[in-house]
Amino acid sequence: MKMSSYRRKQLQKIGQHEVAHYIVARILGFEVGGISLKITHIHDGHEAGSIIKLYGGLSDISDVSTYLENRIIVLYAGVLGESIENGEVNNTYALEELHKGGKSDFDKVRELLQVLNNIKYPNAHNEDDANKNLDFINNCLWNKAAKLVGEEHAIITGLGSRLASEVNLVGDEFKLSHEEIDLLPSIQARFH
Repeated sequence: MKMSSYRRKQLQKIGQHEVAHYIVARILGFEVGGISLKITHIHDGHEAGSIIKLYGGLSDISDVSTYLENRIIVLYAGVLGESIENGEVNNTYALEELHKGGKSDFDKVRELLQVLNNIKYPNAHNEDDANKNLDFINNCLWNKAAKLVGEEHAIITGLGSRLASEVNLVGDEFKLSHEEIDLLPSIQARFH
């Protein structure tokens, strides 16, 4: 069965989502692995992922705070990368998708934001204060993620397109290892 143009565009967005996680994680100093995309159903099923290694030495509360901020930015990068159209981040699309396709990322973000809020504002006196602080942190990190994704849009869309173009039938899977990604000219130019 021939893949519809709608499905092809959907796969492109999924590819961009995973590449954005990968690129932003790499920029922020996380060790990264490969990226993969697999079609599990012709209409809407897929498995996709980018390997981001979460370990790292955290010797004090400042390290923990920075780690949490960076991890949240990486999680937000997925839906922001997915939203790129014509070189621009579509904030409205990304926010909508965060609660649909990016829900597992959002669930992680919610937990991490609460921990970060408790570290940064340990003396919040009531729920209203805590929520104001939480909103402030959330908006700052969302904006940082959007800025990074916007700056890296060419790599994100280019590599996302490459992933999507390599899968055509149910069961097709395309994987790029970190070493293969590292050899790509756009990655060489950005990171070496």
